[in-house]
Amino acid sequence: MKTFIAVRCPLRMGERRRDKSSTMAKRRRYTKCISAIVGNHPRLFYPLYRLLEGSRPTCVVRGETVLTIEGYPRSGNTFAVQAFKIGQHRPLRIAHHLHVPAQVIHSVRCGIPTCVLIREPEDTIRSLLLKYPMLPPKVALLGYARFYETCYDYRQRFVTALFEQVICDFGAVIEQINTKFGTHFKRFEHTQGNLEKVHERLDHKARNAAGGEVFGGFSPNPMRETAKKKIELTRYAALQQRCTAIYHRFRAHAQEPEKQAPDPANEMTRLTPRSSMSSSTWHVLNGHTTYQRTQGRSHPKWPRMRNGDRPHCNA
Repeated sequence: MKTFIAVRCPLRMGERRRDKSSTMAKRRRYTKCISAIVGNHPRLFYPLYRLLEGSRPTCVVRGETVLTIEGYPRSGNTFAVQAFKIGQHRPLRIAHHLHVPAQVIHSVRCGIPTCVLIREPEDTIRSLLLKYPMLPPKVALLGYARFYETCYDYRQRFVTALFEQVICDFGAVIEQINTKFGTHFKRFEHTQGNLEKVHERLDHKARNAAGGEVFGGFSPNPMRETAKKKIELTRYAALQQRCTAIYHRFRAHAQEPEKQAPDPANEMTRLTPRSSMSSSTWHVLNGHTTYQRTQGRSHPKWPRMRNGDRPHCNA
C-alpha cells in the first residue's frame, strides 16, 4: 500500500505572502485616497473606511471610545498614545492615528474627550517627507493646512497640545483633558522608567515603519536631523506661510488657559449614581460615558448636545 505525503511548496507559500502584502499595500493606498478626498466629512469617510479596513476597526471613534488623540502625521501621535496607555491602570479604548479631520469632528460631536496635537509645520513636513520620500512636498503642505484649518472651527470643544508639551510634559496635557471634560484619567509621569517604556514601544514600532528604523523611527538621531535639513521647501513659500499662520493660531489658543476651559454649553453630564440605576442598567467608569443595556446590545447614552440630539457614535 502506497503512502502519499503532502508537501507544501515553498514557492507557493512565498507567492501567497507576496499576494497578501500586495493586497495590504493596495488597501493602504485606497485608504489614503479616501482620506484625502472625503477626510473632512465624517458621514462619507467612515463608511468607506470601514469598507476597506473591516467592520470593527479599532482606531476609529466608537461607542466605547473614551478618548480621541489626533494630529497630522509626525506630530507626536505615537508618543502621546503610548504615554497615555502606560499612565492608565487598565486598558482603555482610544481613537487615534487616522490623521483626518473627520475623526476630530465626529469625536467632538459625540461629546468624547478629544485632544488635537500640532507641531511646527516645517519640522512636521520635513520629518514626513523623510519617512515618505515619494510624497510630493506640495501635497504634504496642503494636507497640513487643510487638516488644521478644518479642525480650527471646533477648537473650543477639544484640547490643543503642542508637540513640545507632548514630549516634555504629557502629564500636564492629561490634566487639561481632565479639567475640560470632567474625566479622571491617570497622569503620565515623565520619570526615567516611564520614558524607557515609551521609547521601547516606539523602537518596536519603528522596526516595521515606512522609511526604516533610521528615517521612519520616532526617536531623534543625528543622521535623520542631517537629512531633514537637506529637504528643499523654498519653492512652496506661499503654502508654508499658510501652514505657519494656522499653526500660530493653534499655538495662541493652546497658550491661553481660559480658551481651553470647560464650555458650559457643551459640558459633559456626570455619571448616574449606581443607587439610582435599575437592574438592567450599568455603566463603565471611564470618566464620561454611561451605557444602557437594551435588548442584549450596548448603546451609548451621550450627553445632550447643542442641537438637542444624542448622536450615534458607532462608526
